[in-house]
Amino acid sequence: MSDTLPDAHVSSLRTIRIDLDPNRMNAYTDPPRTVTDLTTKLNTHGMTTLELDSHADTCVLGKDCLVILDYDRPVQVVGYDPALGAKTYQTISGVVAHDDPVTGEVIHLVIHQAIHIPHLDHHLLCPMQCRVNDVIINETPKFLDPSPTDQTHAIAVVDPDNLSQTIILRLALRGVISLLNVRKPSIDDWNTGDTRRLALTSKDLL
Repeated sequence: MSDTLPDAHVSSLRTIRIDLDPNRMNAYTDPPRTVTDLTTKLNTHGMTTLELDSHADTCVLGKDCLVILDYDRPVQVVGYDPALGAKTYQTISGVVAHDDPVTGEVIHLVIHQAIHIPHLDHHLLCPMQCRVNDVIINETPKFLDPSPTDQTHAIAVVDPDNLSQTIILRLALRGVISLLNVRKPSIDDWNTGDTRRLALTSKDLL
């Protein structure tokens, strides 16, 4: 299976004008048209990405998540440049919905002990925080693995309803970033409890 994103998730598209020989265009009655630049913004209806980030020591949830718990424990966050100073954000448990691209199943991914940055338009998943919760993170893209399997370039989580089964979340690849396409679930979808729930991180501090 390809690691690349499907066309529906392209954030920008640029086409190059090609000069065609007029003698070969006799079969066409309409004049050729040129598209120079096309940008599509697909961050509608809460659609966004959950991106693996090994530089983040804590998961970060942006604006398109459903907050289900506020720990009332604000933290100070310093970015890549300390000169920019520190900012204070809340620590939360949040939920994003993932639509499995193969089966179509909707899965609610619960991320505990995450920093909530309300203006961020995507989410960051700390691999180490997931691994200490017994979640397997395989970041190697399939095309770089000599013997890829279903668990290559994927997140593997034990099914809490059937401990003998493992749920595979297939990662997509955008440039060098491994990610899951996710969206914000509604409070009604969460409250019904009909959707499978997977906790990627622990609710307890470790």
